[in-house]
Amino acid sequence: MRILRQSRKDLMKIAEQKDIVIFGAGEMTMRLFNTIDIVDKVKFICDDTESRRGSRLYGIKIVGSEKLKELNPDKTVIVVSSKNQQKEFAKQVESIGDFDIYFARVLINETFEAVACDLYDHQDEIAEVEKLLIDDTSKKIYREVVYRRMLFGEDNFSDLIIDGDVEYILPQMFSESIPKDEIIVDCGAYTGDTVELFCKEFGKKVKKIWAFECGQEQLELLKQRVDRLHRLPYSPEICVLPYAVSDKNEKLDFYQPMASKSSFIGNNRAFARNDKYNSEIYQVDAVALDSVLPQNESVTMIKMDVEGSEFAALMGAKELIQRNRPKLIISIYHSGLDYFRLILLIKELVPEYKFAIRHHKKLHIDTDLYAWI
Repeated sequence: MRILRQSRKDLMKIAEQKDIVIFGAGEMTMRLFNTIDIVDKVKFICDDTESRRGSRLYGIKIVGSEKLKELNPDKTVIVVSSKNQQKEFAKQVESIGDFDIYFARVLINETFEAVACDLYDHQDEIAEVEKLLIDDTSKKIYREVVYRRMLFGEDNFSDLIIDGDVEYILPQMFSESIPKDEIIVDCGAYTGDTVELFCKEFGKKVKKIWAFECGQEQLELLKQRVDRLHRLPYSPEICVLPYAVSDKNEKLDFYQPMASKSSFIGNNRAFARNDKYNSEIYQVDAVALDSVLPQNESVTMIKMDVEGSEFAALMGAKELIQRNRPKLIISIYHSGLDYFRLILLIKELVPEYKFAIRHHKKLHIDTDLYAWI
């Protein structure tokens, strides 16, 4: 499938010279019409559902897909309007003609649109990153995740999950070393699920965990979990720090969305407007890891899942990374830029790092970078 830059602005520019045809007449089409002012530019809507054919939506006639055969692909742009059958609908369109195809699922969502455009605009850097990945599995996962997010926003990623994999635990990272006296920095410790995972996975091999979490609700639950862990027969030293991680020490606006668990620092996700509008907002203290962790602390692993603040957090941990060269587990899916800039930054800091990519969820979330020496 030919990749187009999935943006509202690009679609509207093309619509000045071409007719728009919507492929699909369901709820997603109504959301599209209510988001983008294109109703008067739409020639017709295609839908093969028998009960819809011959009817109208927003005054636009709904016809069967065979109507596409009468159109000139050079003068028509198709907007696939489906949430769960985007690839299938696109293949059906492609079987009829070589049309330019846009996807409503991306166009109606500011976050998906921003990610898709950043990926499209930086394909050279993405190609550079793919060459740095250590195994073919990583290359395939990375290539597919980028492709699907560039076109579809979200999709079924189940086929990219490696059977038996546990998120944040990649056996290859320990292929040449045995865990011993692990000192782990958990950035975005949330409610302590990853703190508990590291305790169970590495047992007495863990000496200490530094857990950073700034969300008020999350922090309380994290402390409760740490208290429970400390009552076990063995538990490492766990230091809970009520901070966000960034590139410097400052106060930042923290957004706690009402309908989502993914809270975030506003400065680092300016494109997530819908989430911001429906959030509780309060200020938190942000710190650079280089300024908080003792220089004599021999950190062996850093995990970061901080909802789009990963780049700033890495910038604030340059000295720590160059000094200790710890294993790194970094979420890269929160921003289109993070799919390439995080790896390139780490490579610049310590050229010896090896890189792997794994994906851990059915949807677009939880694509992680693993780096080690």
